[in-house]
Amino acid sequence: MPQAGPQVGAFPWLAYNAYLQGDLAQVTALTQESLALARELGDKTLIARALNNLGYTIWLQGDPVRATALAEEGLMLRRELGDKYLITSALETLGSIALSQGDLERAIACFTEGLSVAQELGNQTFIAWHLMGLARMAVAQAQLKRAARLFGAVEVRYDVNWESRHSQQHGAKDIR
Repeated sequence: MPQAGPQVGAFPWLAYNAYLQGDLAQVTALTQESLALARELGDKTLIARALNNLGYTIWLQGDPVRATALAEEGLMLRRELGDKYLITSALETLGSIALSQGDLERAIACFTEGLSVAQELGNQTFIAWHLMGLARMAVAQAQLKRAARLFGAVEVRYDVNWESRHSQQHGAKDIR
């Protein structure tokens, strides 16, 4: 089996930088290269991450069918690995794609499962992602009061996360 070189870890960061610059074609190229290298190495975690990232990018470029297939393959690997952190990310991607396609049943299934896993992990950022997805669903269904409550819950999670990180970075005691 080939040895992993430093480029394995560099591709996702290069792709993220391209994403921040709005260069989705470059993100796609770098993520495809990352996926090919991960497959060559047989590293299922890297493969799963690359599949999800590629699925997300392909979705942003307007191909939800291919994006769903990539993200589903990544989710399958993530479930096989039992990595709940990675599972929440894949479920958020799949839920967002489903919502954008009007598949509310699929979207709610993804966001609800993702929220449950995120709550199990106690990860406020992941909880916020899935609450945000449910809030976007409420907007799509013209349930504006529900959407407002969910968006409020998202804001609280992000505030708590920021305050916690800020206090930890500056040596203050986390009071949660």
